[in-house]
Amino acid sequence: MSDTPDDGVVDRAGRVHGHRGLYVADGSVVPSNLGVNPSLTITALAEYIMAQVPGAGEAPTSAAPEDD
Repeated sequence: MSDTPDDGVVDRAGRVHGHRGLYVADGSVVPSNLGVNPSLTITALAEYIMAQVPGAGEAPTSAAPEDD
C-alpha cells in the first residue's frame, strides 16, 4: 500500500494505481511479514477494502425474486 505508484501497487483503499476499478484485497497488499497465522489480519484488511468498493453490499439489480 502506498500513496503513489512509485512506492507501491495499491492505495489505502486497495485500488491498483493507474487501473480504475481494479482492487487487490488479500495478503499481498501487506508490506511486511505478519508472522505466524496472519489470517485474521488479512480477513480484516479484505473486509476494509471491500467496504471501500462502490456498490459493495448492495443487492444486485438483476437478482431474481425469491421463491415463497
